[in-house]
Amino acid sequence: MNARAKTLCVCVLLALAGCDNQVKAPGSKGKCSEYASRLPTDPEAAATRRYVSGLKQFLAVQGYAVEVPGITDKVLIEKLGYRVLRGTSDAFEDESCSEYQKKATAYASRYNFKIRELHLNGGGQ
Repeated sequence: MNARAKTLCVCVLLALAGCDNQVKAPGSKGKCSEYASRLPTDPEAAATRRYVSGLKQFLAVQGYAVEVPGITDKVLIEKLGYRVLRGTSDAFEDESCSEYQKKATAYASRYNFKIRELHLNGGGQ
């Protein structure tokens, strides 16, 4: 075999080694299903509990950039800060991650609205 053919064979083998053609069993959960299952069902109640306990940060989601859903006041975001929900990303490994991103964004929006409301009604204490 000449050098060009050997190089081509090595490249093909490396490409094939990186392929993941595993088929998921019906009903199996995706990579982000666990993250989705950990989100509390009532974001307003969760926000209230955390705010009262002194944890007044907004929730953010990681996408192309970090976003604080539902909050446009940059000064308030800077004042209260934020924490990024684990597992959010703009690179979805499977459909469960895409679904989790949507669910996390909706959850964070409702949570953040409640944090904002509590902050404004409480005088920012």
